[in-house]
Amino acid sequence: MSFATSEAPNQIEAAVKEAESTTSQITEFMEKTELLCGDIANHRADVIPLVKKLSSLTDQMNEIDRYSQYLRVISRIEDFSSDVQSALLINAADRAVDQFFELAEFVEHLQKSECKHLVKFTNETVIFWYNILKEKFSREFDEVLQAWSWPIISSTTKLAPVQNATELQEKLEPLFCNLLHLQLPDALVHLVQKFSPFLENLPGWHPVLLPIELMIKPLKKRFVYHFYGNKQTNSLDKPHWYLTQTLSWIRDHRDFLRSKIQPLLEKQGLGYVDAVVEFSRGLVVLVIEKLMNDVGELVYDDDLFSNMVNQALAFDRELRIVYNYPESQLSCLHVLSQPQPFKKWITIERKVAQEKLDALFSSPMVWQSQYKDLSDVDEMKVPECGESFITLMLTITERYKLLPSAQHRLEFLEFQLELLEDFRYRLIQMKTEVSQDPLGSTYAAILNTVNFILDVLGQWSELGFFIELRYSKGIQNNKHNSLMSTENPQDLENNPQDLENQISHPVALPNDKNTVNLDVLEEGIFDEISDLLERVKNEMITNIVFYVADDVKARSRPYRNDRWVGMPSPKEIVSPALSTSACEMMLVLRERLQRVEQLLAKPLFMLVWQRVAEVLNAFFYEQVILENSFNEGGAFQINFDITRNLFPLFGQYTQKPEAYFKDVKEACQVLTMNTGSALLLKDVLYCALHDPKSDPNVMPSDPIACLQEQGLYKLLPEQVEHLLRRRLDLS
Repeated sequence: MSFATSEAPNQIEAAVKEAESTTSQITEFMEKTELLCGDIANHRADVIPLVKKLSSLTDQMNEIDRYSQYLRVISRIEDFSSDVQSALLINAADRAVDQFFELAEFVEHLQKSECKHLVKFTNETVIFWYNILKEKFSREFDEVLQAWSWPIISSTTKLAPVQNATELQEKLEPLFCNLLHLQLPDALVHLVQKFSPFLENLPGWHPVLLPIELMIKPLKKRFVYHFYGNKQTNSLDKPHWYLTQTLSWIRDHRDFLRSKIQPLLEKQGLGYVDAVVEFSRGLVVLVIEKLMNDVGELVYDDDLFSNMVNQALAFDRELRIVYNYPESQLSCLHVLSQPQPFKKWITIERKVAQEKLDALFSSPMVWQSQYKDLSDVDEMKVPECGESFITLMLTITERYKLLPSAQHRLEFLEFQLELLEDFRYRLIQMKTEVSQDPLGSTYAAILNTVNFILDVLGQWSELGFFIELRYSKGIQNNKHNSLMSTENPQDLENNPQDLENQISHPVALPNDKNTVNLDVLEEGIFDEISDLLERVKNEMITNIVFYVADDVKARSRPYRNDRWVGMPSPKEIVSPALSTSACEMMLVLRERLQRVEQLLAKPLFMLVWQRVAEVLNAFFYEQVILENSFNEGGAFQINFDITRNLFPLFGQYTQKPEAYFKDVKEACQVLTMNTGSALLLKDVLYCALHDPKSDPNVMPSDPIACLQEQGLYKLLPEQVEHLLRRRLDLS
């Protein structure tokens, strides 16, 4: 009541006064706003004409400033020209080159200017002085080179020693350095020299250094003279003529380049440039242009084209191996990577590979080993079939592994995988034909071949080259899936270069859709075909194992039906011997194992005898021991047969054959255990298995521990109890 009568009215009155004050302020501000709007309108009316006038003046000033800059550029160019001319008049060659170098750098920055006439003027100025300086220095440079007997005709011909070698070197150095400084920037080089669009589009390509280019010039004249036109040396079926000549030139001039030119490059801070490689680059350009000129005709003749590919690959291989030509540099493989030549190449490769496979499987020596008489060499017992096929695969790999395009390498890889699948299918067909004789030489040769191919593929999967291809294939698949999920899947066909860029440069941002999970690298490129071959291998091994085991089992009937309960006591046996009923069985087993060892590779034979041992272990335990009862003599005899005859038969393959017959070994231990220990063990097992609470005051024995005390680790208590029942002396 106190708040309602006293405080509330006061607060309401204060709020009303504040609202009235605010309203009056709003009214005052609106009046001021109207006044300001009028002032602004009046000011705009006065200023707009002035602004228009000033804008016109500003535009005129900017135009004049552009004219001024334009004239300053022309003046600067003229100053450079005057400096170069003055230096030439007083024979100051170094100064002339320095001024030209600054002029070229200045002009390079103007290339993006929209002033076309200015750019044209500056370019013409650069070309003018470049031609004058190049003519001056190249003439002197040629004279010095000729004094060095350049070009060298042949390194096999001994040249007369140069009398004034030191003086010539002193002349060579300044000329070489000046020519290096005359090198035009890449943005201007097209002004003075025309290159084929093919070369200009190659990634990372750049012109050869000017002095090296001048050194190649006389060789280029000879190349064009001999290998173009109607000369007899210009023959489509003889590409090795110009390829061999090119390699000969590199060989003949290598020593001179290393001893005379390389030190000059290092003095100029270009030690990273190899003179021999740079010289080779210039000659390789001649080869590339020649191949591009001829390939249009060669693709229509399989024999000529195949010969050209073989010669080009041999040339490229020798260039890289003998002369250390870097893989990153352009080569004749770039020509073979063009769409039409590449399609022709891989088509011929497929045809030739199929022909070789057909010839291989029709050869009478297809399943014979080349090293069958050399046991230390022929451990894998690989027949000619396997050796020749892997040689074919290696040859194909060597031919395409240096292709510059990852996409093309992947196409060759797919071809190899198809070839592997074809080979596997042929092996399966041959296996089916001889499957009735698992111990035949042909069957074993097929198995050895499969094992050898698997071993080689496993090694290849760990090579860096195939790991890189696996990564590239992952990027290709990822890119394809991404494009297929977009609205325009035709983008893949419209822009195939995008895919190539992703494969050639796989580094991408972590969230880029084109990145590949590195887990794919854990999968080998040959995993799929290896799994299929592994199935064939396991099936064939299983057939051999069961063939051997079944043969042994077929001759075991007398042994299984032997009177084990009527054997004489061990005390009556003077000289223990193998059971007569087991002789044929053991003899067959030994002969079969020897036959398998003779036919199969060592790793395969190990798998076979181990699996045979596994099968026979189960057979002797289940069908001989568990199916019979034994007196003391019978237990002694079967223990003797197993431990003194069966185990030694496998002992030539392992130091512990009993490790592969654990069930049989422990069963024999139970059968030959002394009667007291056997009775005690029988009681313990009975109490543990059938009457565990017979005496609550006595702690029951652990049956497992009791078995282990007797050296029994494999058999279960139930199995041991059953074996003890087989003993007549315990019944």
